[in-house]
Amino acid sequence: MKIKRIVAAALCLLLVLGCFGGCAREDGPAVEAGTKPQEAPGLNVKGRYVEKALALPECAYAKDMVMLADGRLRVALQGESGEILLYTSTSLGESWEEQQPLPAEITAGGNIEIETLALSPDGTVFCDTIETLADETVQPHLWVISPEGACRELPLTYPELMPDWGFFLPNADFTEDGRLFAQVYASGVHELNLETGEFGDNVSELETNLLRIGCGGNDVYMLGWSTASYYHDGQTTVLPEVLGTQVEENLKKTEGNPPRVIFWENPEGYLFFTTTEGLYSYIPGGAVTEELMQGAQCSLGDPRCYPIALTGTEDGSFYLLCNLDGEPALCRFVYDETVPTVAETELHIYTLYPDDDLSQMISRFQKENLEISVELEVGLSGESGMNEADAIRTLNTEILAGTGPDLICLDGFDLNTYLEKGLLADLSGLLAQAGPLLEQVTGCYGADGKICALPTCFAIPAIYGQEQTVSQIHDLPSLVAAAQQAREAHPDVDRIVNGMQPAMLADQYYDSCSAAWVKPDGTLDAQKLAQFYGAMKDLYALDESFRQENQDWIAAIEKNLDDYFAPGQYTGIGGAINVISEISYLSAGTLDSMEQWSFALGGEQEYLGEGYVTAAFSGQASNVFLPRRIMGILTTAAQPEAAETFLSFMLSDKIQAETLSAGFPVNRTVFDREIQEEGYTDAVFGSSDGEGNSISYTAKWPDAQRRSQLKGWVDALTTPASTNRTIRKMVLAQMADCCNGVTTPDQAAQAALQALNLYLSE
Repeated sequence: MKIKRIVAAALCLLLVLGCFGGCAREDGPAVEAGTKPQEAPGLNVKGRYVEKALALPECAYAKDMVMLADGRLRVALQGESGEILLYTSTSLGESWEEQQPLPAEITAGGNIEIETLALSPDGTVFCDTIETLADETVQPHLWVISPEGACRELPLTYPELMPDWGFFLPNADFTEDGRLFAQVYASGVHELNLETGEFGDNVSELETNLLRIGCGGNDVYMLGWSTASYYHDGQTTVLPEVLGTQVEENLKKTEGNPPRVIFWENPEGYLFFTTTEGLYSYIPGGAVTEELMQGAQCSLGDPRCYPIALTGTEDGSFYLLCNLDGEPALCRFVYDETVPTVAETELHIYTLYPDDDLSQMISRFQKENLEISVELEVGLSGESGMNEADAIRTLNTEILAGTGPDLICLDGFDLNTYLEKGLLADLSGLLAQAGPLLEQVTGCYGADGKICALPTCFAIPAIYGQEQTVSQIHDLPSLVAAAQQAREAHPDVDRIVNGMQPAMLADQYYDSCSAAWVKPDGTLDAQKLAQFYGAMKDLYALDESFRQENQDWIAAIEKNLDDYFAPGQYTGIGGAINVISEISYLSAGTLDSMEQWSFALGGEQEYLGEGYVTAAFSGQASNVFLPRRIMGILTTAAQPEAAETFLSFMLSDKIQAETLSAGFPVNRTVFDREIQEEGYTDAVFGSSDGEGNSISYTAKWPDAQRRSQLKGWVDALTTPASTNRTIRKMVLAQMADCCNGVTTPDQAAQAALQALNLYLSE
């Protein structure tokens, strides 16, 4: 997070350009004389900011960026082994000259990790390191490197040093006049004297939960979970009203994640800042902020974009250093007079649930298709208080009125209703031109020579456990038999199937069984559904002793179940960590992606050893898979061609390879590459074993044999699981009474059918 230079003349241009790039929160500020006159708005008006990607030197992580006083751009990048290299560019990112790495004395002795690094406009570099000592305690060190490269260590004077905490200084930043402010632990912000190492008074008394700091000019901005303040002219105050309102609104939207707000200020005090909604300017004392670039049209709108630093140049361009989808990136925002101010086509997409992958696709699409703007509507954003049924009814009313979206994500919907009523356009022509696909998945909703709904990724129901047990499991009855046998053989195991709560238990097996309940006429099979209830009751009974021993804890979970459990929201298999932590002897759920599988295999080699396997599981139907991100183009679409363009983009090699976190790709080229190539993840997790001892484990990428097995499972897929989440909730709502003996499996099935019939009649 950095604030650097821009000349006043550029600001005048930017404020005018902002009038074309988007709307201000109120009437925009007056434009100074001598700037470009404002044109009357119209369809042919052109000119707005666009994003240009600049290549960074190869690295693993972006640490900081600054515009040096001599006009060169400098970045600090971290390599795969943790080393820091400084690069400067006289061409402002077009090419790079490598600087010397940090002086050797900073990392001498080994077992040293560079924690925080900050770059000053005058060329000074500050960093702190954490040294792990022989007794496994940690020791911080503070370092200052002069513009000439001289390195010296500061004395450590902080009065309440807590070495075991680590993250001594999680954030630090320079003001424009060269002062350094540092966040100490998570509690305070202090000016650090770069001569004596002394820490000044805490200036963040308004932020009790401090997440990030950054300097703008000579001010220090402090961001909490949902509030923000700044240190200005020697005093800490709340932000000016319009600026504070906008920043805090964005902090609330990203609560629980690192803030996406960073600042940049010019010598005259004009402030520029980012949020997930875009790039904005603010004039000190003003009553408005001005949008310069929409987040949806650049990387700022990508949910996996974490801004690190922002700066600008005399020509009115901006430079954003960020970590984008786990990779360092440098983006240049430049004003292009040839691009329409307002996109010629507006594409409307609807999804029931928030979807980071889809938002990332939209961000990338708009950067490559400047003539199309995309508006994403989320039916269950968490702000309306509606449930799935309410949101779908509202959407259906809009569709019937001709005001519905163009492209719709059908996850959670009663898909058959849309297909039977002819509300979805035929996608056969699009699929024929899309390149090689996994047709057993993409064609799963085909009928009468048409394909009107298209899964763009998928998951597979699976079981993980000891091979001698998993090898016996072929369907729902054999699952119950194998679990009962495991209980007899291992009476000391707390939980065989994590039978802690009925609905949570059944949710793990729902996708492997739901396809068997739907008859050809669309109604549910009461007998098959009763079989499912009976099997879940038998599995639940296996962990009765554990529930008896933990009654109070489980009662507390039941009381607040709705706060953290939503049926079908996340069913990814826990795998080895479930066994290691004694959450369950058998782990069940869905295999969602190669990366998620690597998490499910984490710790296997260190803690379990040989003899554990993953197997595809089809409980009551054969060769089952779970379609995800099921897309359809409505026959009422106002922009069907733009919808097809976007859907083709979703199926492309690049997008399928880089933006799927909750499903395997349906693009055959990408899927085959995942099977053939050895992947890599360095994710490390912390947990505890069955005795409460802290443990850590590293994700393990599936080896060639496992990947080959996956290909065999996928080649055999035939049956899509039900994706109607309203039905899922109705089925699981009867699970507690059934498992606890209040109702029989037959009675539970009839109650679920009655609730479903009432729902369908509305």
